[in-house]
Amino acid sequence: MSKSSDKDSVFGLSAEQLERLLSIGYGKDPDFEEPPSSTAASDQKFSMRAVEESESTLQIEGYEIIEKVAEAGQGQVWRALQQSTDRHVAIKVPRLGLVTSERARIRFEREVGLAARLKHPNIARIYDSGVNRGQYYYVMDFVEGLKLDEYVRQYRLSHQQILELMRTICQAVQHAHQMGVIHRDLKPSNIIVTNEGRPFIVDFGLAKGLLEDDQNLVLSVDGEAVGTPAYMSPEQAAGHSDKVDTRTDVYSLGVTLFTLLTGSNPHDLSGTRLEVMHRIAEQEVKRPRVLNRNIDRDIEALLLKALDKDPDRRYSSAAGLTEDINNYLKGEPLIAGSQSNVYRLKKFMKRNWFVLTSIAAVLAVLIIGVVVSAVFAIGQARARAETERQARDAQAVNDFLSNDLFWIVSPFRAWGPDATIGSFLDAISENLQGKFDDRPLIEASIRNALGTIYQSLTEYKTAEPHLKRALDVRREQLGPRHHLTLDSMLSLAWLCWQQARYDEAEPLAFDALQGRRYSLGDEHADTLTAMIGLGWVYWGLGDYDKAESLFVPAVEASRRVLGPEHRWTLAYMSHLGTLYTSQGRFDEAEQLLKEANENMPREWGSEHLHTTLTKRRLGGLYVAQGRYNEAEPLLEEAEEVDRRLLGEQHPYTMASMSLLGRLYVSLGRYDEAEPLLRKALDTGCEVLGEDHHYVLWFGNALAQLYTKQKQYNKTEDLLLKSVDIGRHTLGENHPETLQTLKVLIELYEAWNKPEKANQLRVNLPN
Repeated sequence: MSKSSDKDSVFGLSAEQLERLLSIGYGKDPDFEEPPSSTAASDQKFSMRAVEESESTLQIEGYEIIEKVAEAGQGQVWRALQQSTDRHVAIKVPRLGLVTSERARIRFEREVGLAARLKHPNIARIYDSGVNRGQYYYVMDFVEGLKLDEYVRQYRLSHQQILELMRTICQAVQHAHQMGVIHRDLKPSNIIVTNEGRPFIVDFGLAKGLLEDDQNLVLSVDGEAVGTPAYMSPEQAAGHSDKVDTRTDVYSLGVTLFTLLTGSNPHDLSGTRLEVMHRIAEQEVKRPRVLNRNIDRDIEALLLKALDKDPDRRYSSAAGLTEDINNYLKGEPLIAGSQSNVYRLKKFMKRNWFVLTSIAAVLAVLIIGVVVSAVFAIGQARARAETERQARDAQAVNDFLSNDLFWIVSPFRAWGPDATIGSFLDAISENLQGKFDDRPLIEASIRNALGTIYQSLTEYKTAEPHLKRALDVRREQLGPRHHLTLDSMLSLAWLCWQQARYDEAEPLAFDALQGRRYSLGDEHADTLTAMIGLGWVYWGLGDYDKAESLFVPAVEASRRVLGPEHRWTLAYMSHLGTLYTSQGRFDEAEQLLKEANENMPREWGSEHLHTTLTKRRLGGLYVAQGRYNEAEPLLEEAEEVDRRLLGEQHPYTMASMSLLGRLYVSLGRYDEAEPLLRKALDTGCEVLGEDHHYVLWFGNALAQLYTKQKQYNKTEDLLLKSVDIGRHTLGENHPETLQTLKVLIELYEAWNKPEKANQLRVNLPN
């Protein structure tokens, strides 16, 4: 047969040219394979010989080649050490002879250029590229872990944990879309999850620039769509290259989530590749609840919207899918859900369960009390009187629920678009006044719930009168060692701790611990919690030895009683690791924090408060040790999750921003560091007050940046304020105060002001 003319070939290219142009990938497709043709087999045999010849001689300047970790017909993947940074990286090398034509070279450089645009903590980054002895290569993150589906199976993730993981992945995909890149081949094998539970998208080999017009790069040989059939969108399967956009990736994300939740693909994958692609293009997907009855209707609605055959009815972007996953996890109405008032009312009640159930629980206890009193009361008259009293109490609570609380939180009330949970709480507080003057324990229960919620919203001044009133009533009515009184003591102690009022927190935490030891014993779970609480108070006071005397036995007892991998054991280990970091005992701290960090995602969830807190603590330890490359992914992820879930005004978010800024200063990335450090300091002063313990840290971190930039006047101003905070809040001899003094002395020495340095030096202990 004569050779086809360019006019007759696809897009004016021969089959051979197209094969070379489009075969740059990172390995065989694990989800769908066909036997190679004789030509392909011959070509693969040639490439394998070439690879074997070059295998022992692979040398790239600036890299120490460690081992080959993968090999396929398209090339090799090597693990190496980047000598300038001590970073372990992956070097990807297309097979010899693949990048030979000018178009193939352009394609290769284009793929590297696309991937290099993407700078996100959940996308494997490109660091370098070049040509070695005529062979192209590029260098990217070396990600060690499990494929997404393997990780879900091995760690037996719940539906909520799967959704939390997918939310992070969707955010990474949205970043790529914002940078003008769509992936077109998203699937579990292209997403690696580390042992710490951090997902990475590792393969943008089939990516397509949104702003590029070269449709030659959309189709494979013979005009077939590029991608993996099992995760391909209908428009890809039908070969409609002009319809491939961000919604194509949304579909693939939907297929991925579908398979993780149901264990099955939404389409029948039996038969030939052509048959599978025809079904995907023409048929509707399976119903998720038919495959797994444990999937609720909201998740099913979410999946079906992501997998709609018509792109116009899908989520318009990965951000839309992320938003609905967030809605589901927070109990809010879904974009994909029903819009009926009944549906929205159910969601509203689910979102505000804490307030409603806290007060409803009081009513339940009172009703039970009525029954118990009636059954066990001695004498008919006494039983009748007790029953009448309990009935009056129950009616009072019922009236408050029916006439006050329900109307306050009703979604039909015209709150306006700016209403928040704080709006509801303020209204409840106002309506509570005088309602239970003759039933103080009911008022105490409601005030304790309100105070706890205000506390979680960092409304400390508003929370305090509620918690104080609850403690006073319970102490008077129930006695100092009743479990409700002890609960109130700990709540108020923690509130004082959060405001750096450690002297006030100490007697409350101490009495609560003694009371729980007396009532419950030394190894009860509630006693261990009180031990940790008092330990943190001593940490705040700078008495690390006393803190250790509580943290260590709490961890040991939790390991014995609850188990070494119990969620609370891991939390206590994280606390102890932080204490060891403060003491400079880095090896002991690392052992505890690494173990906790590895197990937290499984026990608490990948984005739970304890998980991100431990991640930040481990990252902070690595910064203190100068291990910046290990610290960076931990701190970037912790900061992103804290900012998204808690908001910029939460103390944990401020701490994450400040610590990440410190890291960037250490790496010389001053432009990235300054906005983070300035934001943490300004927000800390606004929310916590200018004399708070945290503000001392935030000021010192920003001072570190100014010192590096030789802006000594700014550094001096910040450090002098930090010294004043330390002396006023913590005391002259607190470790943080003394450390700040040392930094200020070092500043004056670097600034060539020895007199000022000597004046301060006399204030330091020997």
